Amino acid sequence: MVFPRFHFGPFDEVGSSSFIHYVDKGLELSVKTFTFHTAESHEHNLVSSKDAVSIAGRVANDIRDSLSNAHKDSLCRPLRIKI
Repeated sequence: MVFPRFHFGPFDEVGSSSFIHYVDKGLELSVKTFTFHTAESHEHNLVSSKDAVSIAGRVANDIRDSLSNAHKDSLCRPLRIKI
């Protein structure tokens, strides 16, 4: 489960609109994620899709690293990424 502290917007490929897809693509179907739409609003959109790609990559890497250190049948520990 992923709980971002930014909004998915503003639209199409601009800003953070495609963040969910970037996370899924970064994990390449090895892990099924569920990304929540949190209570953030449009003033918390990321400015650039490059930022969304970068953050999604960090999320995917941290999930992969956490799972490689855990048993396959257990959950990974909560992760917090500071940007």
